[in-house]
Amino acid sequence: MALHCIENCKKKKGEQIMCCVCAKWLHAACVNLSAEEKDGVWPCFTCRQLPEKICGIEENLNKLMDMTKLILDKIDDLNHLQDSENSIKADILTVKTDCKKTPLIANWTKIPDSR
Repeated sequence: MALHCIENCKKKKGEQIMCCVCAKWLHAACVNLSAEEKDGVWPCFTCRQLPEKICGIEENLNKLMDMTKLILDKIDDLNHLQDSENSIKADILTVKTDCKKTPLIANWTKIPDSR
């Protein structure tokens, strides 16, 4: 049997039990197993916490997915703004070009002074 056990275990021999999930070997005395627990299927203390940890990971993943969607929506909004800005710039350039092509009126008619 492999001599894994809990942290700071100094035992080199003794009755051991294997976790039914991770297959880690632990001294029965180190984990305070009763006689009934020794005969059955036994998950170690770390593996007993797996369902709770998985639920926590799932919650965090869902929050991360929500935040990612929000960020992508904001980026999409910024892209629309950039498209609008580019469209406005193009319109301004068109107006400038059209102004350069339009001839200026050379002979303005002077409005008579009505004094």
